Amino acid sequence: MSVQEYLGKHLLSRKSEEALNTAVRAKAPNPALFIVGHMRREAPTVITRVRARQILDGRSAPAVEVELHTNKAVHRASTASVGALEGAAADAAGASERRKFLARGVAYAVRVINDKVSEALVGMDPQQQTQIDQAIMHLTGRATRLSLEQILCLECQLQLAKLVLLKKRFHSTSI
Repeated sequence: MSVQEYLGKHLLSRKSEEALNTAVRAKAPNPALFIVGHMRREAPTVITRVRARQILDGRSAPAVEVELHTNKAVHRASTASVGALEGAAADAAGASERRKFLARGVAYAVRVINDKVSEALVGMDPQQQTQIDQAIMHLTGRATRLSLEQILCLECQLQLAKLVLLKKRFHSTSI
């Protein structure tokens, strides 16, 4: 693609002129910085990175935290462990064994999100939920039972939906 084709495709001449005119009207003390901020705000939101890690929840049980990076902000959310420890009736040895089991499951979940889910979502617009749903369905297949991977993918979808709602509600701030 030539430079002219690229500029035309992305309407950069019009967008840069609009940013310059806005800077002049605002009498910006630093026009270059103003223009960069204006262009960043006008750019569509795109997922740039999805990163998961293991954390401990309020009950000291392992849980998954997903960090969703876009070109405009970073959003973080965590999910409780499946089958989290319940009740004081569990003896100490049993609780210790369950924690180890949950930790292995959470470690697997982190790997799935960091490898498969991240690769599928990077480059997508978080507001295009239909496209995200299709990418997740492609990842998980159409099994009748939900596998752990499908549950994790659904969790990522929920986090993306929260991001979209927050953006619509509060207009995410630039980072």
